[in-house]
Amino acid sequence: MQNIKHFLIFRDFPPQKGGMSTYYYNLVKFLKGKKIVFLPKDDENPPFIENTKYIIAPFKKGEEKNIFFTLIWFFQIFFNLIIENPDFIHIGKLRPIIYFFEIFKILKKKIIIYFHGLDYYEMRKKSFLKRKIVYYAIKKADLITCANKYVLEIIKKENKLKRSYILYPGIDISYFENVKNKFEEKKGEEFVILTVANLVKRKNVDNVLRALSFLKEKYDFKYYIIGKGKEEENLKKLVKDLNLSKNVYFLGELGEEKFKYYKICDIFIMPSRFLEEESSFEGFGIVFLEASFFKKFLIGAKTGGIPEAIIDGETGVLVKEPENYFEIYEFIKDYFENPLKYKEMKEKAYERTIKEFDVKKLIENYENFLLEILK
Repeated sequence: MQNIKHFLIFRDFPPQKGGMSTYYYNLVKFLKGKKIVFLPKDDENPPFIENTKYIIAPFKKGEEKNIFFTLIWFFQIFFNLIIENPDFIHIGKLRPIIYFFEIFKILKKKIIIYFHGLDYYEMRKKSFLKRKIVYYAIKKADLITCANKYVLEIIKKENKLKRSYILYPGIDISYFENVKNKFEEKKGEEFVILTVANLVKRKNVDNVLRALSFLKEKYDFKYYIIGKGKEEENLKKLVKDLNLSKNVYFLGELGEEKFKYYKICDIFIMPSRFLEEESSFEGFGIVFLEASFFKKFLIGAKTGGIPEAIIDGETGVLVKEPENYFEIYEFIKDYFENPLKYKEMKEKAYERTIKEFDVKKLIENYENFLLEILK
């Protein structure tokens, strides 16, 4: 696929943080051929990737509702489409580019639309006309690529698709192998619990804190929280209210240093909740793969795509009711009391990640599928 050209239109990309940014970064990094990537102003300093050209839109995320910005963006895209003549157009967020879908089809390019979960659910709450436009685009697209089986099944129930593909998030195993030895594994006698997440309500950190409040008198532990977000101040207040200030540490956003905490933690926890009112749920949870590479005990939740990242009872455990912090408490307490009980589970999680979620292999298989579309 060295001579293939990819035209990629994304709203989430580094330096933005989060699973979707990582997902699209890995896609661009490991796709072969030339890549032309359109990004909003939020990403105006993207990382260098070989054979990749970046074009920055004149607006930040959320500003594309302005018709003036949208028209400028459209002409940017259309001009570069004519100049570059790509084989594939990858669309990572439909709005507002969906309104120009027919023009893309006239140019006879293969169009791929990506969904993670939240993006599709958000669309279902739009006006009748906007929903119809999106459903039309999904029907006419050459390929619908989803980051999990959960959302693909929902899309299939409501739409007739030409083709579909599940491209799971993955991690760069060779990179992880190199970085894991950069940091020493220094820790005391206490148990260490870790969450790496955007601090939003969906991540359910508040109920993790409530669960830990029942453990602080009997067990010695530290809970490290890596990430930032609009719930951070509420969570810090909750820590004080629960008298957990000596146990809980907010570390903010970290780069490679986060791997130091993956190495020293005993438990990685993110029992994300499903927020119906916000159409918000966990699409997969790439952080579970990162933690499993370091052979950590995983606690997730039976919501969204998490059951595809964690096989319940085999590679980790899933909280059935994320609002029930006593259930979270029981899982943590059982590990504190019986850590050897979970040794085989941690090994299985590591082996599955190495075997099934090496991002290079995932994208190599995806490229082979794309070649079939071109034939």
